Amino acid sequence: MADMNANPFRSKTRDEALAAEVRAEIARQSDASISAIADRLGIRRATLTARTSGHVPFTYSQLHAVAGVLGIHPFELIRRAEEVMSRDANRKGAA
Repeated sequence: MADMNANPFRSKTRDEALAAEVRAEIARQSDASISAIADRLGIRRATLTARTSGHVPFTYSQLHAVAGVLGIHPFELIRRAEEVMSRDANRKGAA
């Protein structure tokens, strides 16, 4: 039976996958850090940390802003997150 209180517009798995991909992209770039990106965007480090940790989902505008600072298209981050989710689902299905 479906959870009647579940929010169909928020998939914890998707939000967490996207947050993980943003963290991974920050780690790939030697000159990027949560603090530096937050400073460039004019937001508190804690605000960005809440998003990159998956505790709070990125809004469309926030994702675009962070992606812009990282020099990557936001849809590339989404594509990578979806790819990881698909791989994980295939592994679970094969088990």
